[in-house]
Amino acid sequence: MNALNTIMLADKDDELLEVLQLFLDRMGYYVIRVNSGKDLLSSLQASPVPVILTSFHLSDMAGIELIKNARKLSPQTEIIVTVDEDDFDSGVISLKYNVSDFITKPIKSDILEVRDRDITTSCPDTEDLEATIDDMQEDMITIRGLLIDANVLIDKHA
Repeated sequence: MNALNTIMLADKDDELLEVLQLFLDRMGYYVIRVNSGKDLLSSLQASPVPVILTSFHLSDMAGIELIKNARKLSPQTEIIVTVDEDDFDSGVISLKYNVSDFITKPIKSDILEVRDRDITTSCPDTEDLEATIDDMQEDMITIRGLLIDANVLIDKHA
């Protein structure tokens, strides 16, 4: 496992987590899946990750509380928050607490981006950091296309 290729996914929707993990696994990412704020924070404390993709509304913890606690445990981790389409305000509020970005659910392929400055500040210094960042960005772009298929599958099963 390459720590730079690790992404933590947190959502109460197991089906969404499974689909995202399948695509990220295919892209060479190591995925840590959790369903609660408590599990996210426990996992983050045990092993910090460069990127967290988390729902703003987990079953046991409010979004702001989760973001604040995650920041305390791992200030350099980039946090991307997902919110329901009708809850855009929570996404905007999360930006005030220094999350990298927020996206609405259902996740659309064209909004899952990793910014250069965000990755650069979150990854530890290594000789091949720039190459790793470029690789991760290319992978995330490819994931966009795959997420379109994932949303279709989720809609069919809903």
